[in-house]
Amino acid sequence: MNKSKKIIIVCSAILLLLVSILVYKKIYLFKEQDQNIPTPAPASTAEMIPEEIPEPEITPTPTETPTPSPTATPVPVVKGDIPERSYKSHSEFPYEDMEYVDDEAFAFLREAYEAIDFYGEFETGDEELYDDYIKKYRKLVDNEIPFTEREEEKEYYLSEYGNLGAYGDDEYDPHEFTYYLFDMDGDNTPELCIWNYATYVFKYDTASDSMSLWNSFESPNEFIHGTKMVRWIWDGMRFGIYRFDEDGKMIFDVFFLVEATWSNGNETYMLKVPSYNGKPIEIPQEIKEQAYFSEENSSYHFKVTEEQYDQLTGDYFKAYEQSNEEIEKFSYLYDELFETGSSAILND
Repeated sequence: MNKSKKIIIVCSAILLLLVSILVYKKIYLFKEQDQNIPTPAPASTAEMIPEEIPEPEITPTPTETPTPSPTATPVPVVKGDIPERSYKSHSEFPYEDMEYVDDEAFAFLREAYEAIDFYGEFETGDEELYDDYIKKYRKLVDNEIPFTEREEEKEYYLSEYGNLGAYGDDEYDPHEFTYYLFDMDGDNTPELCIWNYATYVFKYDTASDSMSLWNSFESPNEFIHGTKMVRWIWDGMRFGIYRFDEDGKMIFDVFFLVEATWSNGNETYMLKVPSYNGKPIEIPQEIKEQAYFSEENSSYHFKVTEEQYDQLTGDYFKAYEQSNEEIEKFSYLYDELFETGSSAILND
């Protein structure tokens, strides 16, 4: 190795040694200073809790008290005066063990039924008015003028009301209806009755030149029986008849039935007492004790024999046949009523 290289190596070694000494001194001095830094005394508890900053006062915005949604009031169940003879409906009557009424109770029922006039009459009213009234009713049927539903005090066109309105994609077609024209409310002017699975009775008022719905009978088991009268028949087993005043309010109804469904095929004949202005006739307590009470319709049912049943309801079925024949004289299709004119239909 030459001399110059030896000098370089020696110098490098001396330089490295000096650098190492300087680094060691800096590290040692740093640690010594760190150890001499005084540790602060712990603060008192009071000093450790930050001073509370008062919250700004905020005036609450008044809010409306929510109105509670109306809760449907449950309809109380009316039970009969004789608890052991009160049932949820006539379907739960003990048909196998039901007792017939005695002679006194049957005499009471016979007196009530003999006071009933089952026969209806189709009054025509003033026939000179028919031309004008038919023209007005045609405008109603042709959907040109509305009518007023009196309970709602709202106007409708026939095409948008009840069973008369069109369903789905079907178009309103008055040619599909059956019409009856006679004095339904007994005021000497003709009313238009329209049947389409339900019956709607319309009244025209000349004073106000307006049309209104006098009454409607939504069940297909209800049929016009005559002026101010409607009868109800269901499946040849349940029968009823109603009477109305001039404003269409029910003032009389009676109901009776032949039960064979719930009595294992054994026909059971039952009668109800008539109701006047929504209230059944008063039943003496000793008679009431022989009845079976249906809580479903709040009514007393009396079991009678078939012979007794026929005796008290015979006029109803005679009136039924008579009414079916009589109403045909006042029944029309669209073209018959609105194309031929009143003289033709009244003299037919």
